[in-house]
Amino acid sequence: MTIGTIMLLIVGILFSTAILGQIINTQHQITSKLTVANETVDISGSRLADGSGSINESYQFNVSNAYTGWRVLESQCTFGNFLVSNSSNDSLTVTTDYIVSTGYGNFTLKNNTDTITISNTSYVSYNYCDEGYNKDSSARGIARLWSLFAVLIILGFVALGLKNEWFK
Repeated sequence: MTIGTIMLLIVGILFSTAILGQIINTQHQITSKLTVANETVDISGSRLADGSGSINESYQFNVSNAYTGWRVLESQCTFGNFLVSNSSNDSLTVTTDYIVSTGYGNFTLKNNTDTITISNTSYVSYNYCDEGYNKDSSARGIARLWSLFAVLIILGFVALGLKNEWFK
């Protein structure tokens, strides 16, 4: 095996491996919903000014990845596994303690003993479609094959380099 062939294989494998990471990241972004765990929300703005700690039920909180554009109306892109918890990570109860708009990614707290007594720091966990998410399931299926084909191309490159060297 010549030095030129060895160098070509090393450079080719390193270059391919670097690109493979980007391919896999992009594939994941357009085929999977992303998960956010324990996003911090300050609820002090929803407290009434009377000093009782009561909650203004019309005060709306938006998560940092709130939807705009096409994702608002896309049924496959509703916010999933939406969970609000207090600073001790005790979960509040949906519809009893808070109301969620899964199309937009916002929520309002209900005025009850669970929400009045919690601290001003709360946490929200959810999953959502990133801006590049592919809403067509057949296209997502094809995109899942990208990394497989990239690996096959890398293996083909190595095999071709070795074949040309061994079978001169």
